[in-house]
Amino acid sequence: MEDNTRNKLGRFYCEQCHGRFDAAGDCPKCPGEPLLDLADEDVRLMLEEMDHAAKTRRFGMLAMVSAVLAVPVFFILSATCSWLLAIPGAALFAGGLATVLSFIFKPKQSAPKLTESEIRFLERPGVEPG
Repeated sequence: MEDNTRNKLGRFYCEQCHGRFDAAGDCPKCPGEPLLDLADEDVRLMLEEMDHAAKTRRFGMLAMVSAVLAVPVFFILSATCSWLLAIPGAALFAGGLATVLSFIFKPKQSAPKLTESEIRFLERPGVEPG
């Protein structure tokens, strides 16, 4: 069996444990989890799309929580100010709160952060997996 050691700059990536390894195959830590080849641009794009989808889902959930929290703000503003100020005030509160919460509660990232030099290294011609 091939030695597949964990390596911070390894070409192959496990989505489950976020480990990077030197050789292709299944992740030695996560049984049955195939390693993804980071040299493949399609794999990198897929991981980025998964991260974007996770961020979108998280923001949607936080927007719903913020909207629920904005209801009391709306009633307080409508009782103390005019209705014309209460609606935009509550909307600004909900939108601002969702934005702040999305910076605090970030989703787990799937794709590893790769620099341009790492990508060039991974895409070297003549370097075959494993």
